[in-house]
Amino acid sequence: MKITKLPHACFVVEQDGAALLVDPGSYVDYDRDLAPFVGRAVGVLVTHVHGDHFAPATLERILATRPGLPVVATSDVAAAVPGASTWPGAGGSVEIGPFHVEFFGGLHHEVGAPTRDENFGIVVNGLLAYPGDSYDVPPVTPAVLAVPTGGPWARTTDAIAYLAAVRPTAFGFGVHDVHLSELGQQMTATFMGRAQAAADYRYVPVGGSFEV
Repeated sequence: MKITKLPHACFVVEQDGAALLVDPGSYVDYDRDLAPFVGRAVGVLVTHVHGDHFAPATLERILATRPGLPVVATSDVAAAVPGASTWPGAGGSVEIGPFHVEFFGGLHHEVGAPTRDENFGIVVNGLLAYPGDSYDVPPVTPAVLAVPTGGPWARTTDAIAYLAAVRPTAFGFGVHDVHLSELGQQMTATFMGRAQAAADYRYVPVGGSFEV
């Protein structure tokens, strides 16, 4: 299974020639970032309604290119996207092409507002876990963990604790990091790597890929 990191919280999972698009939000450029994958896409996952994860115009363009492409999202996103499906809730799962997707979590991490938006995490084929905008621990130990490292609700201290709590068997890598410069992302990777209680951590640049 191949994972390609795109800007901010977006990434693409590929297997057997199929691609699963995750959180193509407002920091993602369709032509530059998504176009190489859309023709092979078998589905789109949107973990929550915030614009850095859900960009209506971008999703409309994806669906205009690939009518009927499955979209699984939180209930507020699904209500705004014709044909989209609402995630089945924590503990549920769906099959999308060659991908078995398990769901966990339910709420966005606190950002200071009195209410917390709906948010889900995913485990793809038992190998890759991504919590969306939360530090919810997945129900299984993945090989690779996508760790939120930047943003108004994220702290390096919390990211280190999250990596240590999940302890992926291979490594963690950073997402939700457009708020950090490239140097800032590399510095974060250095701090994460020094955390002896945590699992291994890698800096993966935008456009970088790895297999698991």
